[in-house]
Amino acid sequence: MKTKTTTKLNAVIGYPLSHSRSPKLHNSVYKLLKLNAVLSPISHPDIKKLVSDIRTLPMHLTAVTMPFKQSIMTLLDRVDEAAKKVGAVNTVVNKGGKLHGYNTDVAGIEYALLGIPLKNRSGGVKGEVWGNSGEGEGTQRGGNRCSH
Repeated sequence: MKTKTTTKLNAVIGYPLSHSRSPKLHNSVYKLLKLNAVLSPISHPDIKKLVSDIRTLPMHLTAVTMPFKQSIMTLLDRVDEAAKKVGAVNTVVNKGGKLHGYNTDVAGIEYALLGIPLKNRSGGVKGEVWGNSGEGEGTQRGGNRCSH
């Protein structure tokens, strides 16, 4: 994909990234919506190196995947309350050189479950949660908030 000087550079970080469909998915959506943005994979086993790259490269948004959703938290300038409660960051936004961490899993699950009755006859929430660390926690919290 050709980039221009005004192209918003985004990334997905993790190690390894061979499993990630994020670049293909995001870049397809950017193209569909005619957004001048590109998402590139940046893979390295050292989270500190990846965070340094995010700070020094003109990255706007960074998606965080395994195994760094928890270990990145202490390396950021700010972590929002939802991410703190879940204990995982899956999105980092570079705001003027300051890295802000967020977790979008809870909001995503809440949206996906809108209008779906989750309580069974005994009053408990029915369903199973599958996920690894931060993903599973975010899903549980989102499901729990939708069931009240």
